[in-house]
Amino acid sequence: MNKSVESFAHKMAKNLLAKWMRDAASKGKGFGGATGTANRENFPYGIFIEYPFLDEEYHQTWDERFDDDNWESCPWTLRPPTFQELCAAGTPPKYIADIVTLHKGGIYSVIEIVHKHPPGLDKIKFMADVVDADVYIIPTNWVLGQVKKPTEIPSKFFHCHSISCNFWKDYVPPREYRGFK
Repeated sequence: MNKSVESFAHKMAKNLLAKWMRDAASKGKGFGGATGTANRENFPYGIFIEYPFLDEEYHQTWDERFDDDNWESCPWTLRPPTFQELCAAGTPPKYIADIVTLHKGGIYSVIEIVHKHPPGLDKIKFMADVVDADVYIIPTNWVLGQVKKPTEIPSKFFHCHSISCNFWKDYVPPREYRGFK
């Protein structure tokens, strides 16, 4: 996996959307269908940025990967490991999702922010089918173009949940995901 350079627009949109989602979670509210209701009482409320996935079939959340009964001793309760930390440990990630929401020990949704290039089909299929999460693909211009804080992600950005339908056969990223308005 190559670590690519991230544009300022992509980084700003990713951080801003995560902030909006965390603000809602801190008040005990979900953010439309993308989060459910947060069941974690403290920051970051189960909403993580730059969430790495290893090449494996079962995706336990990073904060629950330890045998220790005391989950608070887990080093990943406030953030997942970074790309560099995983590479240094000899386990580079297969994919890194822009934003991931967790709920009841599982990955609830994966959100990809798109500025210049849509995520590859293999990444979307992995997130939907192997990780078994709802996948949202959101253009940076939607996030950065808001004039007031939204309370949900519009359903038009819900992309998929499973590849079991024939959705992938003729997949072409919608025009708005390819950097066009």
